[in-house]
Amino acid sequence: MHEMVTTGKKGSWGAGAGAIWCVLVCGCGTNAMVDALQFTTIQDGDYLGGPQVSAVDVTAMQTVERTALYLDGLRIAEDEFAPFELQWNARDFLEGSHELRARAELGDGTQLDHAIRVQIDNTPPALGDIPATATVGQPFALEATDNGKVARVEISSGATDEPPVVLTAAPYATPWQWGCGAVSVMVRVVDTAGGETTRATVVSGSDPQDVDCDKHATRMVGGDDCDDHDAGVHPGADEQHDLVDRNCNGVAGLFDGVDLDHDGVPSIASGGTDCDDSNPAIHGGVVAFGDVLLEVGGQPVTWSPGEAVFSRNFDGRELVLNRAGAVARLFPVAYPGFALESIASGANAGSIAAADGGFVAFGRGNQVVVMARGAGPQWAEHAAIDAIGPVGALAYVRGTSGESVVFQTGTEVWLASNATGTWLSEQVVDVGETLAAPPMAEVDFGRGVSAVFRTSHTAWSMIAFPTQERPWASATMFGPSGAEPTAVSFSVVAVARGDGAAIYERYDSSTPVLTLPDRVTAMYEQYPYLFVQSGAGRVQIFNAARSYHPLTQVYGLPAFESAASYNYEFATSGHLYDLNPKSVLPAPETDDDHVDSNCDGFDD
Repeated sequence: MHEMVTTGKKGSWGAGAGAIWCVLVCGCGTNAMVDALQFTTIQDGDYLGGPQVSAVDVTAMQTVERTALYLDGLRIAEDEFAPFELQWNARDFLEGSHELRARAELGDGTQLDHAIRVQIDNTPPALGDIPATATVGQPFALEATDNGKVARVEISSGATDEPPVVLTAAPYATPWQWGCGAVSVMVRVVDTAGGETTRATVVSGSDPQDVDCDKHATRMVGGDDCDDHDAGVHPGADEQHDLVDRNCNGVAGLFDGVDLDHDGVPSIASGGTDCDDSNPAIHGGVVAFGDVLLEVGGQPVTWSPGEAVFSRNFDGRELVLNRAGAVARLFPVAYPGFALESIASGANAGSIAAADGGFVAFGRGNQVVVMARGAGPQWAEHAAIDAIGPVGALAYVRGTSGESVVFQTGTEVWLASNATGTWLSEQVVDVGETLAAPPMAEVDFGRGVSAVFRTSHTAWSMIAFPTQERPWASATMFGPSGAEPTAVSFSVVAVARGDGAAIYERYDSSTPVLTLPDRVTAMYEQYPYLFVQSGAGRVQIFNAARSYHPLTQVYGLPAFESAASYNYEFATSGHLYDLNPKSVLPAPETDDDHVDSNCDGFDD
């Protein structure tokens, strides 16, 4: 019978330090056990770095007095008690190849030795720049190097329930699987010596099948997203009362509601303005404007305030532009395209007007020039009216009794008319300063001409009845005395009142028909509706036939200050806004029927 003895750690079960544990090994024949010493936590060729605990296992027939650890012959650690865990720090030694030797001293004076070669590596691995962008399904590649050997690269998105992707061999790349949008990414590189480098960053992910990152693939690839460029548009999204179909049910939110009488206006209960959804003759208004980009050849057509006016020609509506003296018309071709056609050059700045039927007027030096378009795209000079100075802002109208032009030279406002077949001009009034906006003019009762215009300090109303002898006209100031006019239309004037505004009718300056909390910067009339822009571009519509009661649910209408306007159409630089075909104006009211037909709260 043989004995194998070992020693125990201090505080372990036994008789204390140095206590002998006797293990009886019973059996027949020769005992196959031999003395042995080996490393249990490292092996030959390993890379080591930083603090180390090198464990050794001793199998011996004698008591083990102690174990020691030697690096290149230098004793660096020892332990007298099993289990033998020798602590040392690789940072205390040069990087490179070293001999690491474990030695056990036995009770009979003999020694057991075991040596291996190790590589000391105290330098952490290097991580290159993490890509700032990634595409779903495409390789997301990282550059990781080490002066020894990289053990692994870990990539995670920081989600607590998501294990990292582990890459153990170069090239360190994996298909991007963390979706699109701003993704928080953690990258950890570990070398075989235990050194590590960790870095966190945000990667902008993209997905060709889900461009807007709303977790709904586009319909182009069989998904259900009807607008893959707007994260707020997808099945299940909340609808809003505008022209966008956010939940992809094929109906814009503005018109998406209960409409039992099929008058185009959802019921009040479902967010609309129909106060009687059983009668199609009773409903409020759902007025919406669509935005069309004005582009020619892929480039936006832009202009400055006062450089564009609307008119209608042989092929429909058009915009006439005076940009840096070049006069041209912008007209629609195959939807949604537009084309530019040159008319003339040399126009005075801020001087442009047009009349339906292919007539354009502008100032050129000391003349008012009128161009006429023939049956084809040719333009010819129709008239040249002499003025006493450079022609500025102007308005141009055509009626049964001829043509008229209201224009300014210097501070004077003039009227020119060809009612007799010959152009005659007459000064109407000297307003003392340059007009603050182009004048507005219209044919009045077939023969006369009505116009309004304003400066920074005064507003004027003009009436003219050209005769064979002279283009007789007169102008009078309107609006409350001493008030600063900020906008005029044919029927009303807006003046500043403190930080807000008051709107007066043209022939009654005693009491305002509207007061608003913000300054009014522009107005436009399409009877019975008055469009008012105030504040930071906010536009409201009022019903002039109903004591200027505000019209509810108006959507998509832009700020139209200094923009062209015509029959529910507005043009700002680069954009055209027109009435959406699904728009429904409030039902007309009938006097004395005691029915609130337009759902404005008033019973006639």
